[in-house]
Amino acid sequence: MIIFRIATEKDIHGIVSLFSQEGNAYNWSEERYKHFYQDYPLEGVVSFVAEFKDIIIGHYGILPVVIGNYNALFGVHAFINQKYRNLKVIRGLFQSLDNWCKDHQIDFICAVPNPDFSLVKSKFFGWKEIFNLGFMTKECFSFSEYHNRELFINYSEDMLLWRFGKVQDVYISKYFREGSWSYQVLYANDDVGLTYANRFGVAALQYWHPDAYFLERKKEFTQPFSIKIFNLEHEEFLANPNNWFIQMGDSDAFVYTPLD
Repeated sequence: MIIFRIATEKDIHGIVSLFSQEGNAYNWSEERYKHFYQDYPLEGVVSFVAEFKDIIIGHYGILPVVIGNYNALFGVHAFINQKYRNLKVIRGLFQSLDNWCKDHQIDFICAVPNPDFSLVKSKFFGWKEIFNLGFMTKECFSFSEYHNRELFINYSEDMLLWRFGKVQDVYISKYFREGSWSYQVLYANDDVGLTYANRFGVAALQYWHPDAYFLERKKEFTQPFSIKIFNLEHEEFLANPNNWFIQMGDSDAFVYTPLD
């Protein structure tokens, strides 16, 4: 029988082993797991697991985030052992998640999932893919006119230190893929105006921007942004893309690698 429960300290090794099954692209280790689930600056982090015959075969994590006055969560680290990748395991994890959210009066949980997983969540588990994040690459960026949107993740200094290791106004990360470097704007605070790539000694910058929030998926890769709403009184407002401002650094998939 598969058991669905909240992870404990003794599960860390099994969870890291699960995450490492398919090449370990994100360099999972016990230290990395503890960074997310023990060192996170806000209270209320939960790691849900599926266990079969004393082996961790599935995982889903939630991190509390500050978004307006809502009681909000960010979903992370969804992974199912390839041998058990079926709706039964996913359903059990999401049932545990939904029960926990209802018990703790959560308004909503949002995430930037794998596109295929996003479809599964939308079709079977009540999530809504409210828009898709397109990647813009230009010689400059400006988020100033969008910082007045009500739905964005608010970073305290403690959160910036946890996420990036230091406190500054903008974080540019280098990323090597398919033989070339790109330079990604992971986060810029609301004091940052029009900023040119040459400030950082590069020719162009890549970033998410509300001008590239698409209701439909495109031929080129876009990143789904999905939400599960529990407080239905706010459903219309929360499901409106024009109320959201999401930065690349909000997703843990983008590892911060400083330019220097």
